Amino acid sequence: MYKFVKVTSLYQKALTSWSNTEKRGAKLSYSEAMDSINYQAYGWSDFYESELGKFGVESTQIIANSDFHQQLWAQENQVDKSGLDLLIEQLKRLKPDVVLFEDSHTYGGKILEQIKIDVPSIKCTVGFNCAPCSPSALEGFKAFNFVLTCTLGFKVEMEKAGVNTYLINHAFHQPVLDRIQLSNTVEHDTVFVGGIFLGTDFHNRRRKLIENLINKAGSLTIYGYLNESISWKRKITNSIIPGHNYSRGLKRQIRTPKFGLEMYQVMRDSKIVLNNHIDAVKEYAGNMRLFEATGIGSCLLTDNKTNIRDLFDVGNEIVVYDSPADCVDKIRWLLDNEKEREEIAVAGQKRTLKEHTFKERAVQLHQLIIGVLGG
Repeated sequence: MYKFVKVTSLYQKALTSWSNTEKRGAKLSYSEAMDSINYQAYGWSDFYESELGKFGVESTQIIANSDFHQQLWAQENQVDKSGLDLLIEQLKRLKPDVVLFEDSHTYGGKILEQIKIDVPSIKCTVGFNCAPCSPSALEGFKAFNFVLTCTLGFKVEMEKAGVNTYLINHAFHQPVLDRIQLSNTVEHDTVFVGGIFLGTDFHNRRRKLIENLINKAGSLTIYGYLNESISWKRKITNSIIPGHNYSRGLKRQIRTPKFGLEMYQVMRDSKIVLNNHIDAVKEYAGNMRLFEATGIGSCLLTDNKTNIRDLFDVGNEIVVYDSPADCVDKIRWLLDNEKEREEIAVAGQKRTLKEHTFKERAVQLHQLIIGVLGG
């Protein structure tokens, strides 16, 4: 069986959240620090690694942008390196056959070619992209054996650019249910959790929707972050739309973002989880919140997309809206009809736990990898 390494890049705010949770009170080994941060279930965490391990795949995760974890590994292994040099040293020692880079924008192109030269054990490189990307990024993606994406629209776009692309939908990791409180405590009527960035192809429709909903649809709680509050603002600054700003109401109402288990708990403790896709997906659904919200057992209200009925039974497992006004009406109906809302939440969770877990997605990824490796 092959050796698999996933090179992860987490949101800096998630890393800060872990640091605050862990409080660094005890001196951790590298293994303990990795177990601690993976338990918090940020992003993909170690979900793919744990599921691939059930196939007999030796799987390892490296959180490349966590200075704390990387420096701890370097200290334990007596390595005086940092950044890309440290990552390459880790890969040399692990001798993987397959490496999946979540941040393909950083590790594509010439950097990936250098990694493959320095780490000759690598036979298959996998990228991932489910966000707007520049022509230069698309060119860099060609260095991967294949790139994963989460919607058909991104798949078509990348294939047109000559990138070998496969669609694997996002998913929910069922063991998360054992890490949160599953009581019927209700803290919020409607909650939105996520970013609101005003760059081209980012969250302009989302901003308009949420600002329209404030004070119009009962109690809307927003846990998120704006362009001005993110450390990688410089990456999208050039695409900011002139003349478009956040309303005072949104700035006043937005709360500190939640990640990992805190995010899952917030969604679990809410009657409705509001979702709205990034502009770049156009007519196709496929973001993480679809599966996180339903998997955790909350009632999902999401924007209507061409393929949403391929993923869920609309009206029975989730609810969709076609406009801000329709969204207001759906929120009011769901809040007024508790029995129906709870039935939808239960049915949505059942569908996700049956068809949309990392167990199913790992099977797809494994088959693609085997197709490259042969046998």
